[in-house]
Amino acid sequence: MQRIANEHLLVETRQELADMLKGALLGCAGGDALGYILERRTPDECRRHIDGILATHETDLVRVHPNPPEEALDPTPDADPVDLRLGQVSDDTQLSLLLARSCLSGRLDRSLFARGLVNIAESPGIVGSGTATRQAIDAMRGLPDPGCWRATAEADERGNGVVMRIAPMALLLDCDDAAMVGAARDHAAQTHGGVFAGEIAAVAALAVRVMARLRLDARAAYRNFATWYLVHLEKAVETHVGALPNVDTFWRNLLLSGGDLTVASSTPCMLPHMLRARWIGMEPEEAAADIGRMVPHEKWKHISGHAAPTLAWALYCAIRYSNDFEAAVRTAIAGGGDVDTTAAITGALVGLANGPDCVPGWLADRLNDRGRPIAAEIDQIVSIVARPAAA
Repeated sequence: MQRIANEHLLVETRQELADMLKGALLGCAGGDALGYILERRTPDECRRHIDGILATHETDLVRVHPNPPEEALDPTPDADPVDLRLGQVSDDTQLSLLLARSCLSGRLDRSLFARGLVNIAESPGIVGSGTATRQAIDAMRGLPDPGCWRATAEADERGNGVVMRIAPMALLLDCDDAAMVGAARDHAAQTHGGVFAGEIAAVAALAVRVMARLRLDARAAYRNFATWYLVHLEKAVETHVGALPNVDTFWRNLLLSGGDLTVASSTPCMLPHMLRARWIGMEPEEAAADIGRMVPHEKWKHISGHAAPTLAWALYCAIRYSNDFEAAVRTAIAGGGDVDTTAAITGALVGLANGPDCVPGWLADRLNDRGRPIAAEIDQIVSIVARPAAA
């Protein structure tokens, strides 16, 4: 019997941890690829196109990379444009894989992540990165140890660039949850310097950890753990909520909506207590509109590029369709807006809960980064995790 792989996740063998990680990474990449081809379209367009893709496994749509300025929220550097087709992943997957590699030792290697970030930017290029990430890369270039650099508080505060990639870190770091909160904040500061980005990264990391625990024995673990989790999470953000009026109602609903802490038979896992706010009983279209009003943005339809509604919407979709990858990701994309990120987070959560086989083969086989297969890179990372630990 191998030693416990990660006692903080209630995972006893390294193979269990590897399967969980593979499901999260493959689910992230699958959701990302389906969303990237449809990003920034209206909810009606997203629904129409994603239904066609899931029915036929094909689409004539292409994305131009780098994004032309009239399409992008933030202009990208000049480069020769290329057409990217269904199966191409974005920075959501690129940086999730990089973060996984940076945490294989059981701790976060800031220098490895920072150097990898700069290297990806130089070749083959980051697909769809936001302003904060590009600013961080520019600042890291030329530093003797780019891992020492920390983003300033003035950096882009939307936080999606951190939330989208946090799942592998939450699974691989060998530490308790209090230390995970600190590690998530520390990692967020590598690209996003504001307070909110650090706190939303911590919340997302803890959500992944709850998923990892509940997938094993939800009914036995839920009642005691959920009570502790709500209190812990409230303390993690209570000092900052007052300074964030746009998300004040969101956090209060998300963290303090406890009440009935039993596991409903219709939702045997997936954090049911976290969404006992007004959205949980809504149909998806109504919930998307309501969650989208948390932090509205004139250039986004429904779910904006802000991490608060992004994470809430991804959790809603993953909980509602906890055992159906295609239905969960389809719902995430139908919300419109930053759909590569909402679908990537949703896919990671459903993949984590159900394992890599929940991602359909037609999609997994097509995942690539400008022709380089993604599945092969995921398998390489997972094989390292699955190796027997040293005595």
